[in-house]
Amino acid sequence: MSKNLKWILAAIVIGVGTVIFILLSSSAQAQTVAWQAPVQISDTEGNSGGLRLVVDPQNTVRLIWSDWIDLASHPPYLQFASKGLNSEWTSPEFIRELGWPLQGYFGGEIGVVTGPDGGLHMVWEHYRYDNGVDSVTYIRQDVDGSWSNIEEVPHQKDWPSAEQPDIGIGPDGTVHVVYKDWLGPETQKTIQHVMRLPTGLWTAPQQVTLDEGDYVLPMLAVDDAGIAHLIYTENYTDHYEFYYAQTNTEGAWSAPMNMGVSPTPWNSVEQLTSGPNGRIHLVWVEMDQTTIPLNCAVKYSGKVRSGGWSFPTTIAKHCASQVSVAADSYGRAHVAWNSEDKLWYAYQSPEGNFTTPSVLDDSDIHHWGEGLSIAVDGLGGRHVAWSSLNDGDIWSTSIAGSHPVTSIITESGGSVYAFSGDTYVKFPSQSVEEDVFVTHTPQKSTAPGNMVGLTFFDFSAEKVSDNTPVTSFSEPYTMTVYYTDAEVSGVKESTIGLYWWQNNTWEKVSTSAVDTANKQVSASLDHMTQFAVLGEIEYFLNLPLIISETAP
Repeated sequence: MSKNLKWILAAIVIGVGTVIFILLSSSAQAQTVAWQAPVQISDTEGNSGGLRLVVDPQNTVRLIWSDWIDLASHPPYLQFASKGLNSEWTSPEFIRELGWPLQGYFGGEIGVVTGPDGGLHMVWEHYRYDNGVDSVTYIRQDVDGSWSNIEEVPHQKDWPSAEQPDIGIGPDGTVHVVYKDWLGPETQKTIQHVMRLPTGLWTAPQQVTLDEGDYVLPMLAVDDAGIAHLIYTENYTDHYEFYYAQTNTEGAWSAPMNMGVSPTPWNSVEQLTSGPNGRIHLVWVEMDQTTIPLNCAVKYSGKVRSGGWSFPTTIAKHCASQVSVAADSYGRAHVAWNSEDKLWYAYQSPEGNFTTPSVLDDSDIHHWGEGLSIAVDGLGGRHVAWSSLNDGDIWSTSIAGSHPVTSIITESGGSVYAFSGDTYVKFPSQSVEEDVFVTHTPQKSTAPGNMVGLTFFDFSAEKVSDNTPVTSFSEPYTMTVYYTDAEVSGVKESTIGLYWWQNNTWEKVSTSAVDTANKQVSASLDHMTQFAVLGEIEYFLNLPLIISETAP
């Protein structure tokens, strides 16, 4: 048996043991839902890879990937497909096929982002077989579906060996692009940053790394204040380390900060993303190759605006080769990864901890290829896509955000986090005398005539021992419901409150309080029923313009 095979088998044993331990934990939140059966997106003779998922403001999911299609000797073509709410995936299309002499554009590494208006912005590594060097190219798809002309992203000197691009966009429409660049033959690599201003002009490249080195895999996220955040990796002889830098309001980069120092000698940064309220999420795989069996972990760290990075959290002790992260409407992280021939998933609670990892899919199509991506739409729906070495094609699965979630509350307390992400309930110790199942179930209902309903749900509990209903608790629990700006459009925000169904009507909970700064409403409760978050309609009085005419 080879050394590599021994390591792989040992890693599987560790991963399985860890999962069993987690699933047996009495405080773990259970997900009582199932993802859709995987759907095949591409079906070509050649292999597909380099995929990226994004969601636009209309909750349309878009998937971009590179595809060799016909096994001919040429670079891969760029293709895309989309999926609207409650609809199927469209058939694959070439990027900008019409009017182009070849079918689509040649592409390698891909970076994709949606703009504030819903337009799609994309960069990719453009292969040049004629002279052996590459460049980074840019294209935009407007909201009407039309594609722009391609533009070559500025590069240093006359040696356009630019690779591994990533892209982000600010609230004003400024496009940020980072890439790895070789400045000439027999040189080492640098990380470069360039911007496309709202006027359409490109700035000159700016070198982010302090010197030349073996720098690779730049990953970019731009927050809602327009600050660009960058992670990149430096290869050493026996390990990898990764660095972080960010821009200020004038666009200057901070000094790189080493984030990869750890007891293990190998860190693989996988993805960086931004969310509402200036949140940044980072996931990576940590592996100690000096031990048998391998010591592996899927790691997470996050930061908020003007704050530092959180202490790294272990999501799962898995030896993953692919991991991806996305942020939901409330700024929390959702992570997917592959391990043990399975696809795994976990998501973050408002307190920052992650749910127990669950198997997203364990079919026989997970002989992993190049690419894994996750996205969350504005209604809490999750979407995951990946490339499979089993058939060389792109597959996808989804799950809506409107599903019940059950947690076990013990004498020491516990919590329940709605699958949609909008409700979080915290139970203190001594709330119950024995273990209790508590379930959050989304509901559909109607608000009173002068009000708007942000959300409706049922909250129920029963004893684990005999399923006897539990209607009250020894200690009050705290319920917090979060909302977004889009949800309160046309609503008097100061009137938002938590209501419960009493005497065939919605009655406001006496302890309900709204925090408009943090976009949340909370209350202290001791029993369960049907709940709603309601707010009064914002009326605007439009008075006619009266112009009086007087005789001269």
